[in-house]
Parts: sequence; structure tokens; C-alpha cells
Amino acid sequence: THWPCRRCRGRGCDTCHGTGKTYPTSVEELVGAPLLEATGAEATRFHGMGREDIDARMLGRGRPFVLELLRPRRRTLDLAALAPEIGRRAEGRVEVDGLVSVEAAEVVRVKEAAPEKSYRVGVVGRVPVAKVNEALLLATGRAIAQRTPTRVAHRRSDRVRARRIVAARLVDASDEGFTLEIRTEAGTYVKEWVEGDGGRTEPSLAALVGAPLTVGYLDVLDVHDTEGE
Repeated sequence: THWPCRRCRGRGCDTCHGTGKTYPTSVEELVGAPLLEATGAEATRFHGMGREDIDARMLGRGRPFVLELLRPRRRTLDLAALAPEIGRRAEGRVEVDGLVSVEAAEVVRVKEAAPEKSYRVGVVGRVPVAKVNEALLLATGRAIAQRTPTRVAHRRSDRVRARRIVAARLVDASDEGFTLEIRTEAGTYVKEWVEGDGGRTEPSLAALVGAPLTVGYLDVLDVHDTEGE
């Protein structure tokens, strides 16, 4: 979503180079711009099912979302034509599929949903394959305790949350690291589960293999929205 600059709160300053934004663009803006033009709406509100770090890619079937168009002047749209137009203007950064008009109740459903999610994780660390497989066997189906990560503690309440790794498997390995595919409960901090976050996630994968690990990349493969399927 659109993040106003923390320093100027969206007014524009030297820190944000006058844009009023923390980041140059967002999924909300890339998806919303063509729809704003088509409807003459005053603004948008983007509601995605779950959230990820800014450097995580959403692959697979994509993430369910609702885009609210506030005070539109035109309400009849050719959504089948607008979907490819969004992708064209986003220049490959975003693609949308299955655009339909929905009732306001769908906003509530999307915001309150807690689906499991599947990820592909590139991990950097020198660990024997047998040790990784042993750790994944121990981790699968096991409850983990995750204290609010250090990187988000400034904006979220500091508490311990119980989460679970539903499934995990090793898909590739090299001398420098390995690749995992995992399925987790909603709200699981995947990077912290891999790295440990200084002991704030227990047990972490790093603790189970007995070696330091770093997440090189994180891709979301699926948001398991069983109710919306």
C-alpha cells in the first residue's frame, strides 16, 4: 500500500524528495491508477489478504485483494479490458487477474481472513543436507513462539505469538546454501523463523541446524484462500 513519508507525513520534504512517500510506488498505486482514471474516483483504498516484507515477491495465483474506489463518477467498467491495461502500465511489476465488482462485505472478509501461506525461501548458510532435512522434520507441525521481530517492534505491540510450520521440504542445495518450500500458519514471520532474530523466535531453523542462517530471498507461492476459491 501507499506509505506516507514518516518525516513529513505526506506533505513533501527533502527526505522524500518532495513526493510525500516512503517508497517511489506501491501495488496500490500501480493497480489503482488505471481504475482511478476509468472511474473518475477521488482516491483508492487497497485491502490485501495478508502482508509481506517489501522485498518479497508474490508469485503463483497472486494475492486476493479489494481495491475501494472512493466517490467514483463512473461505475460501469470493462474490467476484462482493464486487467491487461494495469499490467501493461505497470511494466511487468504487477499483474492482476479475475477482476470483478464486489460488495462492501468482501472488504471485511479479505481484511479478517487468516489463510495459510506457502513460500519459497532462499537460505544462505553452510549446512549438510542431512542436517537440513533432519531439522525440517523436527520443525514440521511443531509450534513455534515468535516474539515481535526487532525490525517491526517500533510499530507493533511487543508480545509472543504461537505459530506453526505446517509443511516444509528441501528443494535444492549447494555449498553456499539451500532452497526451501514451506507452508505456514497466517502471521508467521518466515525470515525470523529461519534466522532466529537473536532468540526471539524459538525454535528457529538456525537453532535446529546449529549454524547461522540468512534469508537471501523470499517468494510467496500461494495464499490459501479456501473460502474465496
